[in-house]
Amino acid sequence: RRSARGRAPRESALPDILGLHGGERMTRGTAAEATRRIQAWYDEQGYLDAEVEASLAGTPDGHRLTVSVMPGRRTTVGRIKVSGSETFAPGYIESALRQADASGLGEGLVSRAGLDKAGKGLREFYRGHGFLETELSFGELQPALGVSLRGRPVIVPVDVVEGPRTTLVSLDATGGTGLEAPRLRDARAALQGAPYSPGALDDLGREIALAYRNQGYLNADVRVETAIDRDTHEAHAIVRVQSGQQIRLRSVVIQGNRRSRRRIIEREVAL
Repeated sequence: RRSARGRAPRESALPDILGLHGGERMTRGTAAEATRRIQAWYDEQGYLDAEVEASLAGTPDGHRLTVSVMPGRRTTVGRIKVSGSETFAPGYIESALRQADASGLGEGLVSRAGLDKAGKGLREFYRGHGFLETELSFGELQPALGVSLRGRPVIVPVDVVEGPRTTLVSLDATGGTGLEAPRLRDARAALQGAPYSPGALDDLGREIALAYRNQGYLNADVRVETAIDRDTHEAHAIVRVQSGQQIRLRSVVIQGNRRSRRRIIEREVAL
């Protein structure tokens, strides 16, 4: 059972939100867990001040869970105010935050879970550009000027402390048969001397592994190891390749072809 003033979840969605699909054992913690889950759902919808109360009562048929909600006003994005960002323009940081929390900030809604998600996404964004020690904090929400039919517009303050930038100064490889050489050469030209990007090195490792597997080294193992000097803010990466044994195709056996001619099948599976 539910009662709420304003927006409420669909009846069909309640079992998934509450984690109750019938047959579960009711305990003393059921009502508290229901409160937490409903509170989280309203938070995701931008109702930061929602008041939720759940109670559990016995009935002749079992138990009845009643949830009462006072949603309050929805919190919407009036403006995202970025400070402390020296490398990237505030508008660029705002776009990164909205992209990281596409269903929240991206849609103009503010939620605690959404801000946490956006913060993690922005840290990964900075990390991908060589800033490994970036600190990020959201300040207290402030009322924004203007009127919104969607709810209560606020200013979302974001404070960024970028920290030092790490540069990739060397990129080498060990092991392997030489198949990695072309990709390593291209990667050196693009990455060496540039801001250290863990994601770019991970992509390089996957590309080299795929190159080996395409040449029959099906068990090839490629790992990228990075050593970072915290004093000089320099990164040294090495690609370790264990190619394993090359597997060669000896023959293709075609069986069961009753309608298609053998030469047609051989042409289609030519290796």
